Amino acid sequence: ARAPLLRAAAAWYRSPMRVLAGDIGGTKTLLAILERQPDGSFRALRRERFASGEHVGLAPIVREFLAREATPPPER
Repeated sequence: ARAPLLRAAAAWYRSPMRVLAGDIGGTKTLLAILERQPDGSFRALRRERFASGEHVGLAPIVREFLAREATPPPER
């Protein structure tokens, strides 16, 4: 009874997925787009550093970062 659930979980674990990750601080904000690899590890596709004080909050930084996103979508 658990085998279908385990197969589904294993398939999800191997499926392509992108993650927006960040290290947000008062001085600097680091943003990255990571892609999960078939072995479950993550590879950074893009990273960028922002001066936090030059922005009124996190949302404008994320908008700026994503507006310049040129990484193609993952293959399915």
